Amino acid sequence: MPKVLQESRKYNYYRRIGDDEAVYFYAGKTAKMPYAVVYNDDSDRGLYWEDASLFSVANIKTKTLQQSLRRGVYMGEQRQQILDFLRGDYPDPYHWQDLPEINVKTSLYGRAELYKYLTVDMSMSPATFAEHFGEAPAQMRGTEYERFHDAKVFFPDNIRPANKKRMLALLATFEQLLDTHNLGFLFDDSDIRFIKLSGNVIGLYRTASRDIAIQPSVKKSHEVIFTIIHEYGHKFWYEYMNVLV
Repeated sequence: MPKVLQESRKYNYYRRIGDDEAVYFYAGKTAKMPYAVVYNDDSDRGLYWEDASLFSVANIKTKTLQQSLRRGVYMGEQRQQILDFLRGDYPDPYHWQDLPEINVKTSLYGRAELYKYLTVDMSMSPATFAEHFGEAPAQMRGTEYERFHDAKVFFPDNIRPANKKRMLALLATFEQLLDTHNLGFLFDDSDIRFIKLSGNVIGLYRTASRDIAIQPSVKKSHEVIFTIIHEYGHKFWYEYMNVLV
């Protein structure tokens, strides 16, 4: 599989609940338990994904939850409620905030905040976001990203300050190299997302969303610099040269 598709593969299996009430994501066709559920908290007001402004996301530790259910940690009505939730019959994110096996991110206000959380913290491609939740917000408030000169840089919420400092130093290196060859406009005209990528992938250019994705754990090395500059070459081709073909 081309590496440009690897990061979006895990969102290929899903199930929609109700009228834009929730989307359940599974690791594969035969998976019995979802690993993530995205909620439209405004669905009770009759608002679809494109019009809603309040959202929640549940991240499920599937192996841990399966073990807890097998060991009988949850019994009676609570166990039945969990099973109903996993089947999509009880999609109430706020009900699961106290379960250690389910991490619920509540009160995502506005589509811009949902977009940032899903495409950065959960590594969903912008193209996949558009498929399930509508087009990306036309206007970002500016709190979802940081400006590095003219580039928009998206960091995960839980990034450590030291790692963030290291990432910014890497960006300075990339920009300097591109500037040296009169290609600084490629950097300035880019959205950069530090997101978890599959396997040993260092970074990639994504044609559908026209952004640069970089593994947050990378450290400065010849391989890392070469890879990201190479990905900017793809950006140059697809966004600037391809129109001439």
